[in-house]
Order: sequence, then C-alpha cells, then structure tokens
Amino acid sequence: MGQKTLIGHNAITEYWRQRFIEKPAGDLEDLQVNGDTIVELYAVPDGIVQAIVRFNPAGKIVQSQCGPLATVSLLKKGASVDRS
Repeated sequence: MGQKTLIGHNAITEYWRQRFIEKPAGDLEDLQVNGDTIVELYAVPDGIVQAIVRFNPAGKIVQSQCGPLATVSLLKKGASVDRS
C-alpha cells in the first residue's frame, strides 16, 4: 500500500471509511497509552494490525501510522509490543 499523507478531516475520514470496508476491525487485542501517543492492536481477517496515533495538546491527531503488526515501525527506538 505504501505511505500516504492525508490532509484535512474529509481525507482522513474517507481513508478510514475505506480501510474498514476493506479490512473490518475485529477484537481489540491491546491498547497502550504513553503520553500523547496511543498504540492499539486489533484483529482483521488476515492478522493483527497496529495503529499508532499521536495527538497535540488540543487533542487533535498530528500523526498516525497503521499497518500489519510485523511491518509497522514503532515511534520510540527500541520499543516493542508483547504479543503473548
């Protein structure tokens, strides 16, 4: 799929709408909060997806990264997620 830059509410809304049509989210596997960043793992039909979302002080999303658990790089060097 590659990297995409989305700007504006409508672009972000349409991206996520299409994404959940293509790969419906199943059970929430894990949710971690670290300061201004959340990391969530959720099941899709073909595996686990990791979404990393960073917020500004006003609570607006300033960065997000989403993909299969094995290929998403974490925001903090050396961070890992325990899948056990």
